[in-house]
Amino acid sequence: MIHPAVPRPPAQRALEASKAALKVLFVASECAPFAKTGGLGDVIGALPKALASLGVDVRIVMPLYSGFDWRQLERLEGAVGVPMFFGAAWSGLRLGRLPGSDVPVYFLEYNHYFDRPYLYGPPSEGYADNLERFTFLSRGALEVTKALGWVPDVVHAHDWQSALVPV
Repeated sequence: MIHPAVPRPPAQRALEASKAALKVLFVASECAPFAKTGGLGDVIGALPKALASLGVDVRIVMPLYSGFDWRQLERLEGAVGVPMFFGAAWSGLRLGRLPGSDVPVYFLEYNHYFDRPYLYGPPSEGYADNLERFTFLSRGALEVTKALGWVPDVVHAHDWQSALVPV
């Protein structure tokens, strides 16, 4: 063991820095129990909790859909400007937690896109503006990280709805 008063060699400092919590951002259109149509919602409801139990700093960004009690979510101050083709779309932000964990779930609140009776559209058809809606999710997730002052080491972009995040 190195005495605290003795400077640590660069290799030791690098090893200590590598032990800092890995930061992982999940961007998804679904997360059980908040919104789910299939397996995607189940994965996003379970995998972040498993990673958090291993010491990973995990956060989730998803849309705020209609269909569940929004009162269980904390409304965060201010708004997030999401760059879109028509200019900035100002989104509210709400904070919840995955049940049984401390994993934060940030909900982008933009009713024009997400306060609808179905996640993707009526059965057997999608909403005509789904590309626009989920472009908003992808860009909005990145704006959320800026607003939080939190830079992820890894971004999990799930399914086509968040495919523009890596771009």
